[in-house]
Amino acid sequence: KREKLWKNFVDEAQRIAVQKEAAVIKIMICASTRSSLNNQWGINPLIKHGFGDTSTQSLVINLEPEEDVLWQALGKNTRRTIERVSAAGYSAKRMPWSQMIDAYFDAHVETYERTGVTPHPKSYFSGIAKMPEEYFPLWVGFTPQGEAAAFHGDISFGGSEFYFVGCSQSEHIETGINSLLFWEAIRGAKQRGNAWYES
Repeated sequence: KREKLWKNFVDEAQRIAVQKEAAVIKIMICASTRSSLNNQWGINPLIKHGFGDTSTQSLVINLEPEEDVLWQALGKNTRRTIERVSAAGYSAKRMPWSQMIDAYFDAHVETYERTGVTPHPKSYFSGIAKMPEEYFPLWVGFTPQGEAAAFHGDISFGGSEFYFVGCSQSEHIETGINSLLFWEAIRGAKQRGNAWYES
């Protein structure tokens, strides 16, 4: 059944790619899914369907330990950065995509232009904003003045959560706000009952 499902999935992806005149198909398999965690040989199941393996490395965090144990597992410099940025009045809060889409897109464009990458169209994020919120948690980093300065979006499903998108305004990068966002995302994933967090 699993092999039949994979074949149907790949066939449909190829059909859509031809229809849309796509030049390439990219498929991502999360390292924190049950099948990936149990894949003792590390063989990419898409190879048999003609895909090239472009796997990279993932950090998968076991969320079973208590929060204070997870905190201590962070690097000492990361903990200091989070403490410093929090003491300076920065904060992180989970927010609905639908409320933050304009601010997110502005920071996305700024981030991509800063790093020399072509930004996604706004419709890409508008599509995410229409999805059920429990599957796409968005964390927003706020300045001491309450302005949105950085964003961290995850995908959550099947007892796992993984980092998906993020961006920040240039003037706030050095504050350490992104470390605070990552920590709050990890805490939030644990609080929602996820077993794993992947980056």
